[in-house]
Amino acid sequence: MIVDPSQDNSPPTPLRTDTKTAEEWKLEGNEHFKKGEYNAAVTCYSESLSIQPSAPVFANRSFCHLRLENFGTAISDATEAIKLDDTYIKGYYRRASANYALRKYPEAIKDFKEQVRLTPNNAEVRSKYDSIKKEWKSIQYLQAMERTEEVASEIFAKDIDSYVISSDYTGPRFTFPLTPENCPLSLISEETINYYRTGKQLPLRTAIDILLSVKQVLHKEPNVVTMQIPDTGVTVVGDTHGQFNDLLLIFEKKGFPGPSNKFVFNGDFVDRGSYSVEIVLLLFLLKLRFPSDLILLRGNHETHNMNSMFGFEGEVKAKYQEKLYQLFKEVFCDLPLCAVLTDERTPNELGATRVFVVHGGIPSKKNVTIEDIQQVHRYVQPPSEDCIFSELIWNDPQDMPGLTPSQRGVGHQFGPDVTASFLANNNLSYMIRSHQVQDEGFMSHHNHKLFTVFSAPNYCDSMTNKAAIATVWGREKRIDGEDRPEFYTYSASPLEHVKAMKYASSMFQRMM
Repeated sequence: MIVDPSQDNSPPTPLRTDTKTAEEWKLEGNEHFKKGEYNAAVTCYSESLSIQPSAPVFANRSFCHLRLENFGTAISDATEAIKLDDTYIKGYYRRASANYALRKYPEAIKDFKEQVRLTPNNAEVRSKYDSIKKEWKSIQYLQAMERTEEVASEIFAKDIDSYVISSDYTGPRFTFPLTPENCPLSLISEETINYYRTGKQLPLRTAIDILLSVKQVLHKEPNVVTMQIPDTGVTVVGDTHGQFNDLLLIFEKKGFPGPSNKFVFNGDFVDRGSYSVEIVLLLFLLKLRFPSDLILLRGNHETHNMNSMFGFEGEVKAKYQEKLYQLFKEVFCDLPLCAVLTDERTPNELGATRVFVVHGGIPSKKNVTIEDIQQVHRYVQPPSEDCIFSELIWNDPQDMPGLTPSQRGVGHQFGPDVTASFLANNNLSYMIRSHQVQDEGFMSHHNHKLFTVFSAPNYCDSMTNKAAIATVWGREKRIDGEDRPEFYTYSASPLEHVKAMKYASSMFQRMM
């Protein structure tokens, strides 16, 4: 379905019904939570709290924010629950879960320790406390080891001849080295996809060659990649999160990338969904075939902290081996951070369309330019502190002006004034970002100068949201004379598949 983005597609603001009691609002919130309608549940719990503050309701709202990945707000709500009742174990449990999701191990361990004190005979709490302490020690050990080990790409390149494809393998065969000429589209779009549909994986040797080859291509790209907008437009795809069948719906609708069918995939290819390996290897193959016609950007889930928690690390280990995950982790560090889509015929041409595409949002630092972003050192895991790099993949928009700390516990939220300033300073027409689930698959913000596109329908098999992709047009095809994208929305694929979060951290699944 084609949708006009100038229309306000945000959910209606619920009207306050003073005849409802705090308990009735709480019960209504519980019903929304059971249906996976977490934003609606948050609204109901907020109404309940405005009438009567309650530790259980704060904890319930904290749980909703956990499901929405608003980990910072989940910590705040859990803390309020503890302030109201410092013996309320669920308050400590919710705060520990949110801190664990943010990889803040000392804080999470402290809250589990308090749970053990409050319920010394609770074997489940003791088990989780012991498990998280053990996990933290293991991580500290591995971090120390990484400082002295060779990088994965060097190890695999040196030992590549030791990896042999079995003679009885009947799947797609690629010729190495993997160049555009050695990656015919039919081998990718037909043989590889059909092979994946049988539930099988490409050989380890093929996966290694894909990763080593695409690493060379990605590493040479700048932090901000520029793409010319053809007459056929550019398709921008938001988060796909390991939902392979839903990715295939996009290609069925729009076709595969090519010189007259350009794409930008705006990060978060992996995690949560259980087909992240298939998605990322398919996208990497397409990148090798059409290096100039497909841009792959880094999201906050192309990072080790997220991959170790939300499933990609576990999936690679289950489908291949732990060493291959280290190579994936390294390749993700080569992904560019942003793109500028333009129909300029000359630099800074008046009236030209210039669209900024980034996974998260605008950095909080004032007067950041495209050139500033180009100077960022991206070939690492993003720093935990707020900086241009981290905020590009983590930040979110807000309705109010200015900047506020993010609900996620990482980065900031930025208002329409921040967007307007960034666009004006960089001669940009508007901005497209992803990073947030949208009920209709997309959302228009900040006077139609900022758009969110999210491309994973029925996210995590529980959110019931639609998905969308965006088409960016040049000046010749502006919609009603205005610079803005056109959206196509769709629902989840009916095909059977492995449920989401199968490969997520077992500890995290126990908490959620």
